[in-house]
Amino acid sequence: MTDVHVVGAGPAGSVFAREAAKRGLGVLVSEEHAQIGAPVQCAGLVSREGLDSLGIDYSSAVMNEIHGADIYVPSLSCMSVGNGRPRAFVVDRQRLDSLLGDSAASAGAEIEKGSRIGMRSLRGRLIVGADGASSSVAEWFRFPKIAQYVICMQAEFSGARIADPQRIAMFISNEHFPGLFGWAIPVGDGRLRVGIGVNAEKGKELCARFGRFLAENRIVSEMVSGAVEKGRISGIIPVSAR
Repeated sequence: MTDVHVVGAGPAGSVFAREAAKRGLGVLVSEEHAQIGAPVQCAGLVSREGLDSLGIDYSSAVMNEIHGADIYVPSLSCMSVGNGRPRAFVVDRQRLDSLLGDSAASAGAEIEKGSRIGMRSLRGRLIVGADGASSSVAEWFRFPKIAQYVICMQAEFSGARIADPQRIAMFISNEHFPGLFGWAIPVGDGRLRVGIGVNAEKGKELCARFGRFLAENRIVSEMVSGAVEKGRISGIIPVSAR
């Protein structure tokens, strides 16, 4: 037994583990994957304030600075925001998560990777469930289930046509993206992350909606024309609990 057993070495789990270890507690972190931060299921756009709050030097994870956004309504009329200053960064999430895991270990937390924990293998007087939206810990302790969530899909392209590599594009439409929105995020070096999110009720239509977004949205189709798709990811985002 130890003082704290953290299940999951994502940002929440690693930051908690680091701060608990700094206060003299014995901390064990169990990460089910062999490498912290993998697989990546994130667009990687994080506000400057959010990154600053992590308490680490995150510069090696930064891939691009974002200075503003172009927000499109269904007619593709656009409202532009931003004052030319960096407001957010596109990050390598795997690298960022790894840095946070290293900070927890440096503070004295023990981190075990490739360790899938069952309820009977919990080893802490305090248990921290930092194991994501489909948390096993939450299920074991009968926490309220997620009542609403959105499902997202994203593709990354190389060789994209990007007018301003320091501005994101955001697309709002209750018809095409019920529950969330669409996005196009420049990563740097001509790479672009394009994605959409919809509420769970429309989850079965996600692939079809994403295909239409790439082919029929004039702004996006121009960006990815001639570009090479490097791969796709998907994931869920909790919206509210009961």
